[in-house]
Amino acid sequence: ARVGLCRSPAWSEAETAMMAAFEMLPEVLSAAGATVVELELPPLFRAAHEAHGRLMAFEAAQALAFEQEFHAELLSPRLRAFLEEGRHQSWEAQAADRRCAADARAALPDLLQEAGVEVLVAPGAAGVAPMRWDGTGTPVFNQLWTLLGTPCVAVPGLEDPMELPLGLQVITLPGEDARAIEAAAWLEALLTRT
Repeated sequence: ARVGLCRSPAWSEAETAMMAAFEMLPEVLSAAGATVVELELPPLFRAAHEAHGRLMAFEAAQALAFEQEFHAELLSPRLRAFLEEGRHQSWEAQAADRRCAADARAALPDLLQEAGVEVLVAPGAAGVAPMRWDGTGTPVFNQLWTLLGTPCVAVPGLEDPMELPLGLQVITLPGEDARAIEAAAWLEALLTRT
């Protein structure tokens, strides 16, 4: 397999344990016979990552306009702020964000081909899962892939120093779901043996 290790545009939000675990992957993957390519995404993908939140806010404000108008007191403060953010975006800004997303979708196949990789492996989350009363955690490591419409498969197998699980994700091009599942199964088997 030819694997692209991708820190993703959210890398700065990764916890120390995730960063340390991710940094050991090249050695583990190479020892298993994989060709490992460290893949840094071009600036277009950071712009698309940033556009994702604005697109979500804009669409949420439209979808929940009735609730916001007539039942705002029943919405959480966080959701109200998110909807307000979406309401104040212009159609022109939305069009620019949609063009950015489309450009990134179109650029991804060439990027993987030029790097000579079949799959990407990226952090699946910033760190270990939060306590259940703290919510589900931030989706920041999956936002770009959601926007690009790529298959993503969560893969367990890494641990932090307290032996709590850290998740990775295997990403392939749209339509390559079977490849994503196969690569994720291989990676999980490899990590659970290590």
